[in-house]
Amino acid sequence: MLPLVASGAFQEVTGMGAQLEVTAYPEGGRNDSVHQLPLRHSWNRIVLKRGGGP
Repeated sequence: MLPLVASGAFQEVTGMGAQLEVTAYPEGGRNDSVHQLPLRHSWNRIVLKRGGGP
């Protein structure tokens, strides 16, 4: 019996990345410390351009 193997290829992949929105939050009682707290996280849309086979 032969194992099933999936394969694929792309010539180009673009748009990989993410953004993290933060807000500054000063710590109470300490004037020299500001925390950066995460608010929202989002991913970029990726684009896969078709490639050739082996």
